Amino acid sequence: MSDKNIVAPPSFQRPAPNRRGLVWGVVGALVVAVGAVVLVCVLESRPNDLVKLQARYDALVADDRKDEAAKVLLDVRADAIRLYEARRFDEAKAVCEWIVSKDPKNAVAINVLGLLESSRAETEARMANEKLGIKSTDPPKVLPRYEKAVDLFKRAAEADPLSPESYNNLAGIYFRQKNYVECEKQLELAMRTGLRAHYHLLYARCAEELKRSPEIIKRRLHDTVTCADAQANALAEGKIAINRSIGDVWKDAARKLAEAGDDFGWENLRKAASSAPHPEVREFAKSLLKSAGKP
Repeated sequence: MSDKNIVAPPSFQRPAPNRRGLVWGVVGALVVAVGAVVLVCVLESRPNDLVKLQARYDALVADDRKDEAAKVLLDVRADAIRLYEARRFDEAKAVCEWIVSKDPKNAVAINVLGLLESSRAETEARMANEKLGIKSTDPPKVLPRYEKAVDLFKRAAEADPLSPESYNNLAGIYFRQKNYVECEKQLELAMRTGLRAHYHLLYARCAEELKRSPEIIKRRLHDTVTCADAQANALAEGKIAINRSIGDVWKDAARKLAEAGDDFGWENLRKAASSAPHPEVREFAKSLLKSAGKP
């Protein structure tokens, strides 16, 4: 995520009110407000639901109804992820710890615990540097202690070797620690089992940091573009919204290639905009080209 500049809109003369537009504007505002209230209510009620789900799980296990218990555990895990995404980190941690106590090889829950631990380490390091009067733009004196997060991600990888996320999470930590060789190793494991363009882009960034040959860097950027294209089409095929982060990776790789005198990235986007098999991908590619100022 990156900060965005807020630009004040230019002054303009307000047009005469459109009554139909005003009505729909009010309706839209009410829908947004109701939606926000519903979301808050759902999140607030979730702890009670979790208690019931956990009690049901224990009862099913006691009755030796393991298949039904496994389905309940999936529901609890889904709630843990929603709590994490809602930034209710203490609750997410408690739920994930409960899951791991019941299923010690639950890679998803272990990964969430690793992400929470990684975030905690970074927050503690930032606060320590602030106490020392070190600005965010200056080199830090206190570095995050990622040992616990690394242990958790390794546990998750052992629990589910076919899941790419554990390797990707490890790669992210190694990259921040400037251990680019180990980062590459983890990304290679992730790329064997997962179609994710950002794995390839980080792989290219490792090559840049390690001063690998321009041909290697260019090849990895080509792979990033190709993977972003395939990932967008796979999502559209599955009727899933194309994530904005895919577009950021697609454009970033295209820019880096263009800086090296290679127009493969932009040409790939132009081709996707004109002839991708799914209309969602065509529109997505057009929006990327427009935002990048490319005809």
